[in-house]
Amino acid sequence: LCDTNMTNTRITQVQSALKSAGYNPGNIDGVIGHETISAINAFQPDKGLPVDRYLNIETVRALGVATN
Repeated sequence: LCDTNMTNTRITQVQSALKSAGYNPGNIDGVIGHETISAINAFQPDKGLPVDRYLNIETVRALGVATN
C-alpha cells in the first residue's frame, strides 16, 4: 500500500481482521510493528499469497479490508 492508503484506520482494520482470522497482530493500535508483520507473514502462505516484508494489496483484499 502507498502512504496515502496506509492510514492508521486501515492498519487498525487489517490488525482486527488478522485477529479475527486467528493471527495475533499484537496490539490493535494502527501501527505496523513486528507482531503485525509476523501475523501478516503467517497469514499470507495460508492463503496462497506471496510472503514479503510489506503489507501488499493482495493481502489487504484477502483480509476483506477495503483498499480505497
